[in-house]
Amino acid sequence: MATVGAVLQSIVSGKSIQTMERPAQAGEFGILKVSAVTWGEFRPHQNKAMPADYDPGDCPRPMDGDILISRANTRELVGAPVLVRGDHPQLLLSDKLLKLIPDSALVDREYLVRALRFPAATAHFFKCAGGSSGSMTNITQGDIRSAPIPLPPLEQQRRIAAILDQAETLRTQRRQALAHLDTLTQSLFLDMFGDDAQGAPRFPVAVLVDVLETPLQNGAYYPKEEYTEEGGVEMVHMSDAFQGIVQRGGLKRVNCSGADLKKYSLGMEDILLARRSLTYEGAAKPCLIPPATEPLLFESSFIRVTPDRAK
Repeated sequence: MATVGAVLQSIVSGKSIQTMERPAQAGEFGILKVSAVTWGEFRPHQNKAMPADYDPGDCPRPMDGDILISRANTRELVGAPVLVRGDHPQLLLSDKLLKLIPDSALVDREYLVRALRFPAATAHFFKCAGGSSGSMTNITQGDIRSAPIPLPPLEQQRRIAAILDQAETLRTQRRQALAHLDTLTQSLFLDMFGDDAQGAPRFPVAVLVDVLETPLQNGAYYPKEEYTEEGGVEMVHMSDAFQGIVQRGGLKRVNCSGADLKKYSLGMEDILLARRSLTYEGAAKPCLIPPATEPLLFESSFIRVTPDRAK
């Protein structure tokens, strides 16, 4: 094992700049948002346009092979790393993003990105994340430098990175297949129920609140001091809800009171709705709860929906 700081030459910071509320267009400068590095791949379109008269000066740009990492995000997503593909001279790094400059004699950059996603590093960032807001926390350069990573010899690093790269290719192909299935599901839904947006539903339309057993309930927020490695109760976070159903057994745990357990517990009769997201696709995304004998809580990024089964 080693620390990230032991294999770095330096860390380069982005800048805080006043932006426009739209993405940059051709020929314009844009500054990257946190969502450009959050989801395991570099997304250059996640940016905000700069004013036409802005002089970027020496503001860092994402170039091919750069490692970028977020220093601000929700507690479960902060510290997300990506490897940049291609040069992007019209894009700039914001103050919420950092560029890591690795020592090539000690670490393979593709391996380092994957090592930063290993549980040892992600758990370290989760513990270090601080801030008064439950939706946006921060880590420091010192937190990144002290993150633990496994460090085999360089040749083995390259072999591991190549294997994981093949796995990532398979995951990408699977995501593309699921996207096609989503399109098919939407078509089947419209065929069965009609298109309410076009004013042609086949069945009566109800308002969600009128078919619920209990009122909508926002989730709980816990400071990092309440999270625990052992004991406690499993809690669903935003990163646990992208597969359509919660995958239990590896969720983070919190120490909670009996009152919170009663107020924020989940059962298989419930549905979770994402009430905020870093991307439009994630907003209001629904997620099912599997049957289980152990209690389960939900975090403040979600709303609990409990349908009235009689309706």
